[in-house]
Amino acid sequence: MRMILMLVALSSFAVAAFTPTGGAVSSGSRENVAASASLTGKVWVLTALRDKKPLRGTDLTSEFKAGKIAGSSGCNHYNGTYTSSGNTIRVSSQLASTQKTCARPIELQEAAFLKALPAARAYRINGTRLTLEQRS
Repeated sequence: MRMILMLVALSSFAVAAFTPTGGAVSSGSRENVAASASLTGKVWVLTALRDKKPLRGTDLTSEFKAGKIAGSSGCNHYNGTYTSSGNTIRVSSQLASTQKTCARPIELQEAAFLKALPAARAYRINGTRLTLEQRS
């Protein structure tokens, strides 16, 4: 597997403190609930996209909650759906996004980020670091 995104947990907010529901976890085993629960309840901030740091002054984030993903793609906001089971993840390729115009380098980074999310097939959490991977 190749690492495509690396994010770190920014913090937990009261409004984002939630637990996984049946929509986010396809199996009821404790292992799957624990894996999905650690994915949720945090604002994840991008630290690397295909081994490149995000552009200075941009914050790319993801929040996973009850089968929904939302965040900032550096210039615009996006949302969509996801499913997870164990350490596998599928983000819908149909992500909705606001349409603000930004500087060209930011728009290119944003496009790469929004393309990388649906390409993810697995995730790993190590402490406060979330890594999304795609199969090679």
